[in-house]
Amino acid sequence: TNGRELNIKSSAEKTGTVVFDSSFNRTMEFEGGYIYDPLDTAFERNYGLTFKFDSEILEKYKVKNIKSITKKIARLIYKEKYWDAYNLGDLIEQDTADLLFDTLVCCGLNYGEKIIKKTIKENYGVSAPNETTTWKQYIDIIKYVGGPKFIGEILENRVVYHKSFVASNPQSVRYFDSWIDRCDSYRVEITNDNEDSNSNAKYFENVFGAIDEWLKNG
Repeated sequence: TNGRELNIKSSAEKTGTVVFDSSFNRTMEFEGGYIYDPLDTAFERNYGLTFKFDSEILEKYKVKNIKSITKKIARLIYKEKYWDAYNLGDLIEQDTADLLFDTLVCCGLNYGEKIIKKTIKENYGVSAPNETTTWKQYIDIIKYVGGPKFIGEILENRVVYHKSFVASNPQSVRYFDSWIDRCDSYRVEITNDNEDSNSNAKYFENVFGAIDEWLKNG
């Protein structure tokens, strides 16, 4: 079992230990600052925020001009809309939390959430449809499987998403290299990569079974 306790319920009950500011500051290395781009459908962004995608929460924080957004305001908005709303503070592995937060920001909430769910379904045997698997259950599964392997799997699906997005929106090709470099900055070395394939196969077979059992019986 690679030393991992096959007890999702036990992992789910653990108190979150991750820190929002770590995730926020890492993402702001890519999103910080004001940008005006006439070829961007949002036209202007500041700290990655736009009136096109964030109008409701910008109004809540009384932002009337994109240029006027400060890092302090951006931090409050991101914590409410991208961190707290997605229960990321419940996670117990910081690199995993950093990447999931960045995925929701970089790819947008809709596609970011789809990437996360797709990764879990493809790699951890979760075949239940979205309407019967709650987001809280996904977070509990991530607490159980989070780590270098999961990070690599998320990044793989992010790259697929970016390629698909560029294919559908050719004008965005100018961003592609920076998106891939951004993904690359989140890579984490996978430990125990010298273990034989049979051991890994047995490990994932046990993981699949544990998750399926947990989803059925709680």
